[in-house]
Amino acid sequence: MKANIILSMLAKMILITHCLVIYSFADDPSNIKITNVRGKRFTVSWITQNKETGIIRYGKEENNDHNWKSAYDNRGETIRDDIHYITLDHLEENTEYFFDIVSGNTTDDNMGKHYSQKTGRILDYNTGSCQAAGKVFIDRNQKLPAFDSIVYVTIRHENNVSATESCLMTQSDSGYWQIELKNATTVDYANSYSFTCGESTILVQAQSGNNGFSQIVTTAVDFTTKSIPTLVLENDPMKNIIFVLQFLSGMHENFALDYDEIDTNGDGIVNFRDMFGILDEVSN
Repeated sequence: MKANIILSMLAKMILITHCLVIYSFADDPSNIKITNVRGKRFTVSWITQNKETGIIRYGKEENNDHNWKSAYDNRGETIRDDIHYITLDHLEENTEYFFDIVSGNTTDDNMGKHYSQKTGRILDYNTGSCQAAGKVFIDRNQKLPAFDSIVYVTIRHENNVSATESCLMTQSDSGYWQIELKNATTVDYANSYSFTCGESTILVQAQSGNNGFSQIVTTAVDFTTKSIPTLVLENDPMKNIIFVLQFLSGMHENFALDYDEIDTNGDGIVNFRDMFGILDEVSN
């Protein structure tokens, strides 16, 4: 029973993060995520070690990639960056699309299998609003906005999580990001996700490539009522994995991560031994 619970938690963690293996070549994509899946669109994002152009080549016919279309970064076709954010639009409802990721001169075709994603169904318009918004900074003094960061938001209500929503925070947004939570769907993209604005929790993750990564768990509130705490970028992969596990298990009562608390063996380093300690705690 304990093994099943642990495997279930790991599966959910993979579902939220969509993280893949970090490749050894600079142009190869890592941290590939598929978000904002709708009846006619979805977004693919990833990071590279170097600043490169990014392209998604896609189509409905898996074995006929010569006739695929190309989609470019939301910021423009010539953008070179270490983060890449591309929305495939004008797609067909409930249809599987195959795609390759092109970073600079490197094409990642998922080891010859191509990546794939099925669009959801077209949902009815949701009334009301619960728009989360905030800022991301590079420095702890919170003076330098982390422009060109990707923000991911996943809602947790009771024992279920939503599919992940995302947005790109650019200089034209004055350093603010915002995501309408009412647009969130279930993980199978078949229905709108039910949650309570002002009570449910959200996992907010900011990815800014070489500038770092950060995340918080906070309450799902509309920015007109209450602001979401700011994010300051950092780099600590193991801490990030444990943070997501704690979010999934509902352990974030105070919406803050105590670094000393997750160093379960007291060796001053957050590592895999500590992660297994968290998993044991989740399963009990």
